[in-house]
Amino acid sequence: MDKFVREIKTAALISNLTVTRLEVQEVPLKEKTKSTAKKKVSVRIDGNGEYAVIKQFINEILSQRRIKTIKNITIGKNQKQRTDSAALSVIIE
Repeated sequence: MDKFVREIKTAALISNLTVTRLEVQEVPLKEKTKSTAKKKVSVRIDGNGEYAVIKQFINEILSQRRIKTIKNITIGKNQKQRTDSAALSVIIE
């Protein structure tokens, strides 16, 4: 799990996305499924950056070795920034 979170943080660092929240769903340590089954982990990432930064972050995530599926992306105007700023907020699940 630490490696998974580290991959997300590395992608944010490379793309200059400011991560304001990184929430990982609890993962059961002992599952009753076959060991060959793919383990699913739900993650929520909240961040701030310009559109190009958000796009680069998503590309970084999708190009990593571990398979990641993005279920939902919400991009909006960052309410904490000045009105003339190009900063956006993003929520990725």
